[in-house]
Amino acid sequence: MHKLNYMNEDKFFGYNTGTVIITITVTPRDIGNIVNANYESKKLLGYRHKELKGKNVRILMPKILSDNHDSFLQNYFETAKAKILEQQRIVLGKDKDGYIVPSFILVKAIPNLKRNLTFVGFIRKLDE
Repeated sequence: MHKLNYMNEDKFFGYNTGTVIITITVTPRDIGNIVNANYESKKLLGYRHKELKGKNVRILMPKILSDNHDSFLQNYFETAKAKILEQQRIVLGKDKDGYIVPSFILVKAIPNLKRNLTFVGFIRKLDE
């Protein structure tokens, strides 16, 4: 696992870097629903940003990972104990056609009075 320092974070995941930015919400009733995605989602994942809105973030993961993802979010929602936040990681994503996309990901949690908790994920293709 690569740890990313904050000085390099903007250069690696910032605007105009080919980074997909996805915002999801976690509430007691909605776990992992995508609230917004930027236009880079089409380039990297094959989804237009409007196609992702309202879907569960699990659609961007292979089944072996997506089966447990909601429980990870629920656990954080209940305990506030983070295991992957604020760390750059290498993950396997899934594009619209079902192909595996090795990627870097960085996830941040943002408290939100309207939605309880918002996660922002920054995703870049591994070979970029």
